[in-house]
Amino acid sequence: MNLLKYRKNNDFFSYVNPISIRQYQYNFIESFCANAINFLSAQRNNYLSVHEIKITKRINYLGVNNSAYSKVSIDVKNNVTDEIHHFTEFFIPTLMDHEHFYLNANYYTCMMYAIDYPITIKKQSCKIFSLFNSITLYAENDIAIFVRNHMSLEFFLQLFVDFEDPIYQKYMKKYKLAHTKQEMVNVVEVISKRFSVKEKTQQAVIDKLDTLFFDDYSRALYHKCYGFEAPFTLVDVIRQTLINSLDEPKAFTDLNNKRVVFLEMLLQPFLTRISGLCTEVAKGNYKNEMKVDQLFIIKYFLKAKNTNMTNSSVGLSGNYLYDTKNLYSGILVNKCSFIPPNMSMPPTEVKHVHPSHFGKVCPISVSAQSPGETVSLIPTVHLDEFGMFQ
Repeated sequence: MNLLKYRKNNDFFSYVNPISIRQYQYNFIESFCANAINFLSAQRNNYLSVHEIKITKRINYLGVNNSAYSKVSIDVKNNVTDEIHHFTEFFIPTLMDHEHFYLNANYYTCMMYAIDYPITIKKQSCKIFSLFNSITLYAENDIAIFVRNHMSLEFFLQLFVDFEDPIYQKYMKKYKLAHTKQEMVNVVEVISKRFSVKEKTQQAVIDKLDTLFFDDYSRALYHKCYGFEAPFTLVDVIRQTLINSLDEPKAFTDLNNKRVVFLEMLLQPFLTRISGLCTEVAKGNYKNEMKVDQLFIIKYFLKAKNTNMTNSSVGLSGNYLYDTKNLYSGILVNKCSFIPPNMSMPPTEVKHVHPSHFGKVCPISVSAQSPGETVSLIPTVHLDEFGMFQ
């Protein structure tokens, strides 16, 4: 995915840093939408193509609740019928002054999140992320989960990795798994039924799962993180996951295994809806439109966390940009959280300051109560287009 193609405002900063990354990533809205349509289309013989993506700024003047937001409108072309369809439209908060939103007459800090590289190793499980779907390997329960399908880990792994592969043997030994060698015809039969694959061959099943997992952005991300050279598939990713699982898990607060994201979190409701449509399209149901609540992204941004803490922040917004004590405190602090909204029980090591923070995290802005939960990034830190620390 050529992110530079969609880059605008090139003179804002000559490199990406914690101050400029919000604006830098926000400029990729059009690119992410096009990527979503292409991913959906790939599930059914590339039946769709992008006709037009329009982003127009609007201001709402309903009473005192003024807001600044942009309307994203997507039109697609059905390549089978040559018809143009209005696929969807929704509102997204307009990024103001490169760093905040103005919603309901309030200024909101746009919280950034430090999340793991796409292959995450835990004590008894591995999580493999893409932009739209994820794969979970549970060694403790001996199951694999992909696109809401629960499968035997034994069958799933042997689809991609040879049973005699030394990496697979070491993986079984480490997690005390009693797998036996399966006939490939049985593996293909079981998994092909789960994912409606008509051609009962190993390659056809791998290709189907590969299409459900990879989009252009995720391919570029895996290439950047793990050095995979094209053409690479889930076979390479699954084997790399087993290799990574043989090492000790990376420290939760280690910035050498983290990347800073903003737009991916903001667009999460849109990406989730596309993922749901892909499952239907992969079964043969053509989808030319996606009906959504036009405010679903703004509501997601403002949604309160499910917590009993009285002083917790709301949704993705963090705290208000301005407060009565220090008018410019929000502007001067580049807040970054290690706790994404869907994480209810962060590991205890989030309280510790990791050695990799030196030169990247401001030591005097770390909270005394939970020093590793929300930090302030030093403005001169260099980041790449994926938010990885340089």
